Amino acid sequence: YMKRWFLEQGDAASSLRRTSAQLFGLLVESRADFFVGRKNNVSSELLEMINTVLKQEISKEEPVQPVQWETSYFCLVCFEKIVKKSLAILSSDSCVDVWVKTTEFLVYPHPWVKQVSSRIIFSYLQSLSTNGFDCVKESSSTSQSSFTVREKGSLFQIAKNICVQLNCSDDQYNESIAVLGIKILTWISQRMRDSPHLCYKETDISNKDPLFWLITRLANMSKEKGNLRRATVFKCFASIICAESSDEKGITPYLEVMLEALHRPIAEEEGASANNRSSLRSCNTSSLSETTDLPKEVMNVLEEKCGTEAFLNAYAIVKLKAREKKMARKQMIMSEAINDPKEAAKRKIQKQTKEKERKKRKIEERKASRGVFTKKKSRLNEY
Repeated sequence: YMKRWFLEQGDAASSLRRTSAQLFGLLVESRADFFVGRKNNVSSELLEMINTVLKQEISKEEPVQPVQWETSYFCLVCFEKIVKKSLAILSSDSCVDVWVKTTEFLVYPHPWVKQVSSRIIFSYLQSLSTNGFDCVKESSSTSQSSFTVREKGSLFQIAKNICVQLNCSDDQYNESIAVLGIKILTWISQRMRDSPHLCYKETDISNKDPLFWLITRLANMSKEKGNLRRATVFKCFASIICAESSDEKGITPYLEVMLEALHRPIAEEEGASANNRSSLRSCNTSSLSETTDLPKEVMNVLEEKCGTEAFLNAYAIVKLKAREKKMARKQMIMSEAINDPKEAAKRKIQKQTKEKERKKRKIEERKASRGVFTKKKSRLNEY
């Protein structure tokens, strides 16, 4: 009956597929011996059914009903238990197909599905041996090629989907997903440096550096304002830096890209404090330093890893480029006021609106830090 429910077709049978996935997960967890050494090869059949259901679910549009994401979630939970119990050869054809689908579910809309997918991928990457990067630590069977080796470009796809995960607004931030994403990207960054040929499907990768792409992608994510997203990017930088070997040349080619991203919030805070000195005198400046403490700490780690001379030279270039961009932007605004006054007026109104929102947000943050969450009623309204 469980197999029959799992393979039921149509949206009306979603609840049956979800229930079957839950029951199989409980069976794998409590009766692992049922899947070992049987002539009917239940493990392979279950993996094929999971792959079939996941393929159907990932092809659907954004889920509206809870049962739609729950089916995918419990299928992935069942697969996670199979991997933990070592009930299937991780490099088999049926298992590789499920690994590919798990990679696609890293960008699923629901956070629970994202989290279980990240957890499965991270536990699998941890099981891979670091020397040779093509062997899986299995206690029973002989080591075989992993799906990251058999499926060229899968490492790049995992990194790409994790970046999409982390590139979210602060109201959608999930700390558990962010921590898993940082760990996965740190592991992949080491493989990108040691085995770049595994990151692309093409054979000719002479002009491609996957690690440079990853660091540039993270740096571009930090351009948009959002303290939690920027903090995640900077923590990922620190993790990648610490994971590198003691060789200075390992991280030096990416020094300017990292410093440009780290320097941006520091420059923004300096500019904001310079423009609002009168208003900042009356408020607590500790909240202003919180957004700059983390990038400064990462810059200290970067200096220790690359050396003071290389760090200062790269930082000087980054500051020079930032000043040039700022001057070019000012000149463009000044020329716009002459050539297109209507557009200049719109820009000015937009800037004033953002400034009002920023001041209002700062006031609310200070109230929240003091434990004040509601507005005080006016005494005139009491009478």
